[in-house]
Amino acid sequence: MTVLIGGLIVVALAAFFIFGGGKLTTLLKGFVGVFVEDLTKTPEGAAAVYNQAIEQGTKDYSQANDTLQKIAGQLDTAIKTHLNFKKQLDVCEVNCNNFAKNQKWEKLDLFAKEREELLEEIENQELVINDLKPLFEEAKAINIHLEEKLQKLKKDKTRII
Repeated sequence: MTVLIGGLIVVALAAFFIFGGGKLTTLLKGFVGVFVEDLTKTPEGAAAVYNQAIEQGTKDYSQANDTLQKIAGQLDTAIKTHLNFKKQLDVCEVNCNNFAKNQKWEKLDLFAKEREELLEEIENQELVINDLKPLFEEAKAINIHLEEKLQKLKKDKTRII
């Protein structure tokens, strides 16, 4: 038994070195393709192949949907934070104007510093939003593509079987 296992290992290693990684992979894909082709000749085999493809498609779609939801949540949070900082900036600017009119220079300095900090935060949030928007669009496109692919697999399964 150990001689048989050892022989198989030697043959496998020899095949790897002779054919190289790429050729061996192609050869193995060909064997798997023949096996799958034989399997799909029966309705039960075709159903099994479609079920496996649908299961993988469902996993891929679920992962893409989770990623889309995560990015959408981050984008939504960034937009809300940005709007909140803008509202705070509006209040701060009104206070600065009031303190300037009333010549309360100490309070004006305090609010001027707060205004500068808010402007920095607004700029940072705009950068975050600009970074997240393309990611969101890409995740959305991937999600739509995988959903369509999954629906096509399900339709093909019912049509063929």
